[in-house]
Amino acid sequence: MRVIATANIPIYFLRILPGTDSTQTVDAAAIAGQGLENQLGPGMAPFSPDAQDPTNPNFGYSIGQEYTLKWAPAGLRQPPKRCVGDKTFLPGGGGSDRGYIDVGQGDGQWGLYDAIVNGGYHLDTPLVIGSPIQHVGGNKHVQPAMSMRYGQDTDPYSMTQATYFGNGRRLMVVPVNNGLDSSLVVGFGLFLITENSCDTSNVKPCCGVYLSNSPVLYSDKKGAGSGGLYRVKLFF
Repeated sequence: MRVIATANIPIYFLRILPGTDSTQTVDAAAIAGQGLENQLGPGMAPFSPDAQDPTNPNFGYSIGQEYTLKWAPAGLRQPPKRCVGDKTFLPGGGGSDRGYIDVGQGDGQWGLYDAIVNGGYHLDTPLVIGSPIQHVGGNKHVQPAMSMRYGQDTDPYSMTQATYFGNGRRLMVVPVNNGLDSSLVVGFGLFLITENSCDTSNVKPCCGVYLSNSPVLYSDKKGAGSGGLYRVKLFF
């Protein structure tokens, strides 16, 4: 989208020249487009999926498949209590890796609920590739928060990015980590939550459908490049 604006700007110093008007008409143009970002602060959901292959552009994931956002308790991770895409994969962090991370909300149950539903938190230092992940321990019950977000979306049915035309509430941008004990950010992914993403019993995982390795913040569109984090902005 191209934006053109015309404004009359006051001229303060050139007025001393004979015949110079007190204002000057100035035209400006800007084009809206996707800009590549190298860090993520606000706008991130408090989850960090484990990459199955940290060297793969898509983290070893298959687009359209479900992967783990929240792991079941350590003793309950046997199939079928795993997301379909992780049926042969376990996190490197072992039982302490629940999938939750601190995005500024702390480790309390209410803060995690608030971060999922309202997204009003951000880290003082944004995450970049190579940043350490701060995990949140304990088997928090996030199903109510995930269900709340799902119910707020205007498109409860679509399962792909191509067919999705909702208001964005089912979409989550998350940092993907390297799947090791010392979790580091290897990229950013876009996930779609579904009606049954989490089990009400809280003994099964919460799953998300992997859509893209090039999410656009606050948008349902795919990034223009083959991978990376994007934001819509004006280019002058």
